[in-house]
Amino acid sequence: MTLARTALLLVASASALGAAGARAQPAQPTVINVVLTDYRFEPKVIELHQGQAYILHLTNPSNKRHGLEAKEFFATVDIADWSKGRVTDGDVEVWPGQWNDVAVTPNAPGEYPMHSPDTMNQLMGMTGEIVVH
Repeated sequence: MTLARTALLLVASASALGAAGARAQPAQPTVINVVLTDYRFEPKVIELHQGQAYILHLTNPSNKRHGLEAKEFFATVDIADWSKGRVTDGDVEVWPGQWNDVAVTPNAPGEYPMHSPDTMNQLMGMTGEIVVH
């Protein structure tokens, strides 16, 4: 085998290994910012894609505790180990002036209702939807 052919084979092998290594790396989760304010969610509709990893970054700039409850949605997602304890019975609580991150990967397309766990906040309009395509 000639030196040029050996070099060409080494370059081709390294390129193939590099491409395989790039594919093996998990994609970084997409961060979705959700603000829980008095009587509303911003955005009101959260759009996600099945099989894609997300971090729901929930912030509460108000002076009252708020939560995002979406029991049906959380029942259909994979939740990363580090954030499993942050979801209780389909609800994520966020204390005043704080934030809470939950890492999820949706498994089932659909439209899932979300709302405040507080009935009065729901009645005042703190409702929305999570849509998984």
